[in-house]
Amino acid sequence: MLSLRASEKELEFICDVGPDVPDMVVGDPLRLQQIISNLLGNAIKFTAQGEIILTVERTTPAPTPAPTPASTVPANPAPVEPVAPASPEKSTAPVDVTPAVPATPAPAAGK
Repeated sequence: MLSLRASEKELEFICDVGPDVPDMVVGDPLRLQQIISNLLGNAIKFTAQGEIILTVERTTPAPTPAPTPASTVPANPAPVEPVAPASPEKSTAPVDVTPAVPATPAPAAGK
């Protein structure tokens, strides 16, 4: 459609896509088509003679995969104090057992 309008006005239509531009991109294809169609339609509308060049090039390098972080253990880890399990009669609240943080049992109900 756009190339037909360009040829009716005797305009040369050139599309230049860089070699590093991917064939597929992530995004809204209908919105991208609408933007490009509007830009080219305006270029045809306001160009009296000559050519219209659509250039597509990559402006940022392709993302590189992030390195996988290595797990490290400190040379002298803080000791974890053992916590006696709460008896079911005293409390059913969860107990924080995060390493290197002493756990504190939940207060008994009614105290």
